[in-house]
Amino acid sequence: MSNGKPGKSPEFVSRNDWGTMFRFDRFVTLRLRSPISSVFPDTKRPRIPILMYHGIANERETRGSPYYWTSTSPHRFGLQMRYLHENNYRVVPLRELNRCLERLKAGEKPPVVLTFDDGYQDFFSAAFPVLRRFGFGASVFLPTDLIGVDRGFQRYLTWHQVLDLHRQGVEFGSHTVSHPKLADLPFPEIKREIRTSKSEIENRIGAAVESFSFPYAFPQEDRRFTEMLADLLRECGYRYAVTTVIGRASRKDNRYALKRIPVNDNDDEALFRAKLEGNYDWLRSFQYTKRRIAGWFRKT
Repeated sequence: MSNGKPGKSPEFVSRNDWGTMFRFDRFVTLRLRSPISSVFPDTKRPRIPILMYHGIANERETRGSPYYWTSTSPHRFGLQMRYLHENNYRVVPLRELNRCLERLKAGEKPPVVLTFDDGYQDFFSAAFPVLRRFGFGASVFLPTDLIGVDRGFQRYLTWHQVLDLHRQGVEFGSHTVSHPKLADLPFPEIKREIRTSKSEIENRIGAAVESFSFPYAFPQEDRRFTEMLADLLRECGYRYAVTTVIGRASRKDNRYALKRIPVNDNDDEALFRAKLEGNYDWLRSFQYTKRRIAGWFRKT
């Protein structure tokens, strides 16, 4: 493990790395964006990385681009958390984002927020022991209809585990009731998914739920929908909402459409470090343009 210096520790290489190191997003990030930022660092706009995890499991994903993979092995996750610890990153809960952004000074190392979507049981068995070892907190987003479900290939947290984790400091937020594509639903159904999931979690853990995670790809190009969603989340009592839009959080960002940094098992030390430092943020514009073009073709 390095001490914050560029490079790649051999132990950070997984079975998936060799076939995916030269993918497009990795090449641009490490060979173009990172060298430029080392010469011309952006120190005027403090930003906080909100890392987006899903499953922490030994599942080898093979379909599609590694960019879309959502599983991180326990070994890799442990290395990533150790990297944060050894490089003096402070991990804060999502509920402290506003305060941290207000106090963050230009050039200062930002804190990191850890988020986990879907409420998989491997958070309890694989992720939480690592977080506890390093003294890190986390925010976990639950689809309430799936709590306690065992699909064989995928198991979800039980309410007993959720309550146990809550008592140990884990922050819980809503990931809707049934994990649907919200943009495809009529407004009354969207409202039910958002409101009912919040009240269910609050009743179970006896604490306020202030954060929401948008399932599936966030329709950032649809301004009308995103404004409607923000109004609804605010009306239901949420303070934050995180999305799949790539980037780090800044003071000027809409708190109901926060950007995140996706993480998976293919994030070796070099790419993980680059993501923390903002050198993966360029992909947001590429992502937005691609969605706009796709939307235009659907209408023609």
